[in-house]
Amino acid sequence: MGKKRKMSEWGRDEKIAEFWDAHDIADYWDEVEVADDVRFPRPKKEVLSIRLEPVYRQQLEALARKMGIGPSP
Repeated sequence: MGKKRKMSEWGRDEKIAEFWDAHDIADYWDEVEVADDVRFPRPKKEVLSIRLEPVYRQQLEALARKMGIGPSP
């Protein structure tokens, strides 16, 4: 293995992904820091109201159930 670069020198996300595909985090434990304030925001969801024929509504509800999406209250 060549000279180890600091994590802050890696650059763009694509390059970072390529790097981790070829390397092991164990070689970089000394540079890893604990992050206390990490948040993973949920994507915003929107409601759409449309009138459907009953057969289309049933098909749409079945598809939603397969995707793990429940009806709105």
